[in-house]
Formats: sequence, C-alpha cells, structure tokens
Amino acid sequence: FKGGTIRERRENLEEQDQNSIQIIQGELTRSDGQLFHAAMGSVLQGCLMEWLSPEWAAKLHVQGVRPYSQYVLPLSKGKALWRLAVWQEEAAQELVPRILQQAGRPFFSRQKQCSLTLQVRQVQRLTPADLERRSEALLAARALRLRFLTPASVRSQNRYMVYPQWPQLMQGLAARRAAAGWEKPSEGLNWEAGMSLTGYELQMARFELEKVRIPSFQGMLELRLRGQEAAGLWAARLLAFGECAGVGVKTALGMGAIEVEVLPDRSGKDGKGARQ
Repeated sequence: FKGGTIRERRENLEEQDQNSIQIIQGELTRSDGQLFHAAMGSVLQGCLMEWLSPEWAAKLHVQGVRPYSQYVLPLSKGKALWRLAVWQEEAAQELVPRILQQAGRPFFSRQKQCSLTLQVRQVQRLTPADLERRSEALLAARALRLRFLTPASVRSQNRYMVYPQWPQLMQGLAARRAAAGWEKPSEGLNWEAGMSLTGYELQMARFELEKVRIPSFQGMLELRLRGQEAAGLWAARLLAFGECAGVGVKTALGMGAIEVEVLPDRSGKDGKGARQ
C-alpha cells in the first residue's frame, strides 16, 4: 500500500467516490420452468445489450475490459440468483436505470426461446473505503476460503488453464482494477510470496458459450495471506475487489464469480489445538 496510516488511507479513499461499485442483485425466473446454469450469464449479456442504447452497446462491444461483471447461480427449478456489479460511474449511469426499468417485466430470450423475469432484491453501492475495510478484514484473518462459484479460467501462453494460477489471477484483477481508474500495484511483485496455500478442492469444468466449451475449473482454495509482504497486502485488496468484479476471463458473461470466506481461528487459542 502507499504510505500513511489506515485512517489517512480511508480519508483519501472517501474522496474517490466516483470509483464506487454499484451492485444489483435479484431473482430470475424462466417461463419454461427449466433449470438455470452458469452459462445463462451469456444469455443475460445479450439481453443487457438489447436494453442499452445503440451507442452504449457499440461502445461496450469494442472495449477491451468490460466495466462490469455478472453471474447466474441456480436456486431451484426455474429460479436463479442474478448479480451484476459495475465499477465505472459512466457505465453505471447507463446500465443501472435500464435494468431497474426492466425489472418485473418479462423479456424474451431468443437463445432459450422462453420468457425471463427479473425481480430486483437489492441495489448496493460500495465505496473504495468499503473495499478497504473488507481487505483489512481479509488480511487480519488467519485463514481464508476462496470459492469459485461459477467456472473460472485464465489464459496462459494462449491457452485456457484448468487450474488456478495465483500470479495470473492477481495480475488480471490488478489490470481490471486499474482500468477502472483505481490505484494499481507496482510492477514485479512476487505474488506467490504473499500467500500460502493450505488446502484445495477443485474439479475441471466447462463453460458452454454457444457452440464453444471453455476449459475451466471450479471449487475452492484455502489459503493464508502474508501481511508482511507487499504482495500479501495487495492480494487482500484485489480479493475484495474480485468479490465484485470476478476473476479470470469472460466475467461479463458469467464466469469467474468468487466468494471469500473468513475461516475460524484454528491456532489453538480456543483450547482445542490447531488442526493438523
């Protein structure tokens, strides 16, 4: 992090509210009663483009890094949770009102040949100061569980990887965060020095995008961040951002959604001893 006390950093961040993240969360239903799946995010991406003005749809089409991410998680037959996060103010001013205007009104998906309805349950704004507090909580935790809620992948040497590569995950998040106009880490950080892996449970997955199946992974990592290392400090910051923005490739289509859970302290302070 840059110099200054935590309080000074927070005060500086509170002056940057133009970089806040807006989140819309709601429940989707489909008229045919079929199960949702994570790749329905690509269907919602198409619907978003139809709701936007032609000028904005064209602008987003040519952008290298989309200023938003979204994902779909099945709840039950015919129902799913949908969540969208947008971290560029200009894009938020276009996207958020369009989505709220569509809420509660059935819209037709040509891809799935059924009607979908979105009921918005929550609209939230997170400031840089909110993310800073979240990163401090992650850094203070003795152990974290990083869950990949939807299939995730990174590209390395022009190939999709079917297992998480920590440096690529962090570098991708840093680039996405910097594209939004936020502070970025210095070059040459040893990302692997900032964390230690303590456990994992992963499986290969496929994200079906029209006629293409993208090799990917899903599951969880258990890890500890090393706060004494600059890479550990930045990893906490980037994970807090990643809970909104997603990790890896094609997050605007529903890939790479993550959730970070703070695990109970197993250091033995509770008298039960550490788990080996």
